[in-house]
Amino acid sequence: LRIVWWSVSLGGYSVHYDGQAWLPATSGTTQALYSVWGDSSGVWAVGQQGTVLRYLTTTKTWAAASPGPGVSAALYSVWAQSPTAVYAVGATGTIVRFDGTSWTTQTSGTTANLYGVGGDASQVYAVGDLGGVIQRLNGVTWSTTNTPAGQPLYGIWSPSPGQYVAVGAGGTVLRSSGAAWVTDPVGSGTTLSLNAVRSGTGTPLWVAGDGGTLLSFAANKWTTVTGGKAFTLRSMYGFSATDIWAVGDGGTALHFDGTNWNPSVTGTTANLNSVWGSGPSDVWAVGDTRTIVRWNGTSWTAKPLIDAAATNLTGVWGPDSTEVWITALTNIAMESHAIHIVSGTEGRLKITPLASLNAVWGSNANNVWVVGDRFAGNIVNNAGNQIITQHNLPVVMRSIWGTGSQDAWAVGDGGTQMRWDGNAWSPTPVRTGQRLSTVWGLNATNAWSVGDQGTLLVYDGKAWTAAESGTRNNLFGVWGAVQSDLWAAGTAGALLRAQK
Repeated sequence: LRIVWWSVSLGGYSVHYDGQAWLPATSGTTQALYSVWGDSSGVWAVGQQGTVLRYLTTTKTWAAASPGPGVSAALYSVWAQSPTAVYAVGATGTIVRFDGTSWTTQTSGTTANLYGVGGDASQVYAVGDLGGVIQRLNGVTWSTTNTPAGQPLYGIWSPSPGQYVAVGAGGTVLRSSGAAWVTDPVGSGTTLSLNAVRSGTGTPLWVAGDGGTLLSFAANKWTTVTGGKAFTLRSMYGFSATDIWAVGDGGTALHFDGTNWNPSVTGTTANLNSVWGSGPSDVWAVGDTRTIVRWNGTSWTAKPLIDAAATNLTGVWGPDSTEVWITALTNIAMESHAIHIVSGTEGRLKITPLASLNAVWGSNANNVWVVGDRFAGNIVNNAGNQIITQHNLPVVMRSIWGTGSQDAWAVGDGGTQMRWDGNAWSPTPVRTGQRLSTVWGLNATNAWSVGDQGTLLVYDGKAWTAAESGTRNNLFGVWGAVQSDLWAAGTAGALLRAQK
């Protein structure tokens, strides 16, 4: 008997293990693929924009297997109960079923994103968002089952007939014997997100999660095989291949010296959301609870904030060492602030009605952009006065970057990418359904955007294409000194490097 394994990823990339080596295989699609399932009945893969593929053993090729008209939501998981009962689940409560001949859409009973599907010969479950929704199939009808999760659920598995395990965010592990779901009394021992659960006949239960977390359950206890890193990294900025900063939760700051990432004591335990600097001896990091810290080349120093309404600080950028812009949430309903500090003197712009500002970038001191909740604002200096021109955008925008006053990119929820041409913002073709957290580039022909589930998009001056990041962790920061040496950072301390 020969072991055959498959793996799928962004950009429609798939690899196949034939018992000796991993070999590339042409999937026939450029859509991101999020899940693969295979057993004696065949191999299935699902992904972005309702993509469904089936591996044909006769021709040893992948073929499209459309779930039918009207299914365009991302599909995150696929599982086969039998050759005539294959289920795929995805965004906004999407569930489709293959009966051996064709796919049909089923009414799920929820609008929550569904990330996992599984079960046994008698029962099927789907799990997802909205506090850990669990949908149970009763005959041909899906219904919501009560759950004590309180956290999104990402994976579901049946280790033996009539026994079910679900895992999710915050180290959540739930168990059921076919009736009520209860929190695993043993406890997983981690607060990191748990993304998948599997076992074989007579083997321990294995759970994989963020940051390389791997847990094994045997003898009525969980054992941590690898623990991952606790803190999410939320932003990156650098000055050369030997001088890069990454900041994140718990006041975390890491510095790359060309060989190692070394921790740097910031003096705060607040989450740091953004980092920027004018040079190696002038680095700013901002974060929750009004936190501002500044690096002088030797140590970090806390900086006071006069704006009494400001709460969490979300973005930082400046044209030089004497001037910096900071985006801030406030304790005033539907009001955000763009804070302007020049040579130590603080001013601010009030932006209403706006729930959030998420990022700031400028082409120069007289042309600054801020983006947020369905919003982009252009701040210009007019005879010493800061004037903002507001633009309505379709979704929450998370990041902005550009090459000049006539060329900028903004990215946000649902894979949305908008481009500024000096006159108006225009959408570009959507390459992913995942939230995009950051956009950054070297020049007009070399740009990158990263987001949830390890999403990585690359711009070559003509079009954005999906690329493989090598992780399913959410990514929040990206930076590189040159095109051939790129870094990305994200949940559970993920630090990824791509070199050519």
